[in-house]
Amino acid sequence: MKDLMQQTMENEGCLDKNRLCIFSFFDRDGVVDDYNLYLLKSIREVASTVITVVNGEVNEAGKQRLGTLSNQVVIRPNRGYDGGAYKDILVNRMGEQELHHFDEIILMNNTFFGPFESFSSIFTRMQQQNLDFWCMDEVEHKLIPVCCSYFYVFTSNIIKKNILTEYMRKHVDSNTEDKRVVYPTFEWNTRRYLTGRGFRCGAYTKHTISKDMYGNSDETVVRSGSPLLKVRSFCPEYFSLKRSLFTLKYILRHTEYPVELILNHIERKYGIHIDKEAIESFEEKDYSYASAHVSAWNISEEELRDFLFENRSGYIYGAGQVAAIVWYIFKDYFYDFKGFVISDGVKDKYQTLFDQPVFHYSEIDKNSPLVVALSYKNSMEVKQMLDERHQGKVLYTSSDEKEAV
Repeated sequence: MKDLMQQTMENEGCLDKNRLCIFSFFDRDGVVDDYNLYLLKSIREVASTVITVVNGEVNEAGKQRLGTLSNQVVIRPNRGYDGGAYKDILVNRMGEQELHHFDEIILMNNTFFGPFESFSSIFTRMQQQNLDFWCMDEVEHKLIPVCCSYFYVFTSNIIKKNILTEYMRKHVDSNTEDKRVVYPTFEWNTRRYLTGRGFRCGAYTKHTISKDMYGNSDETVVRSGSPLLKVRSFCPEYFSLKRSLFTLKYILRHTEYPVELILNHIERKYGIHIDKEAIESFEEKDYSYASAHVSAWNISEEELRDFLFENRSGYIYGAGQVAAIVWYIFKDYFYDFKGFVISDGVKDKYQTLFDQPVFHYSEIDKNSPLVVALSYKNSMEVKQMLDERHQGKVLYTSSDEKEAV
């Protein structure tokens, strides 16, 4: 990558640090909307080198648009998702020696709008905290705090010791198409892995689990001060017109971010039409915050460890994302793990999860201890049956967020 390194050195003179940004781009239609260009232009305030990685496809016009603000555009299959894109560049295309040239590495994707304040001011504030790595948003779950992986920054203390590339090699599968594997290996485990080795972590904004990043965009942006707004907060599962108008009016009035970038993208992607006049005329005095209904971790790490120490052989009930997180991050606590369990009649197209078998409930010993790793709603659907059949040897990992500690 000699041409890339030459461009990097030419850009260094106007920046306080030599930063590499890897921008993971995905769009189901292969279209590059303007909010992506705003994001890339903004990150160039602090990054001397930007490599854009397209997961999947991008049309020719979009590729050219990305190229105007990137040192290099790489197109790869949409496997491994964001973690796979980052690993592909850091490990397969660059490697430690080339990465040592950089003071910091930024990993970010295009799942958010923003920033609503300059990256220069954000980075200046975070540099004052003397951290080894940081994220834009951290959620304080009871079981395990997690850095939201859509924006990560790693400093030279991690880069020079090759810890980031070591983590990618050991934990990130750049070829998987199983999203259950992606969340625990990259998003949920990175912070734990690095802090467990003594590296200092921080976050620009911190949130409690009761403030869902998607269902409480008003809380995260207006009250918590997050400079980013998740695109998915406008999807049908989370969309609220009042909440959206309130949040957009705040952005319109208190930031320099052009809200038209948001409006244009959500109309194309979700078919939601909101005009600027509706935002300006929205009466804020009639608005009240309302927490979204979300599941939360109901247990601490110590409670999980103690249960598994007392019940040394058993299963995880569930084979989805929650189950994958519990197994992958805490697998050292499972002394004699039998496998994952799904309800009778439910099909699991993979039949295994992390190379562990997936059984239907009728296939397992009913005296076996169970760690129930389902959403709160699904946990409640099987709770009575499991409590009766397993005589108290059941640990539920999820609760309704209003009951969570």
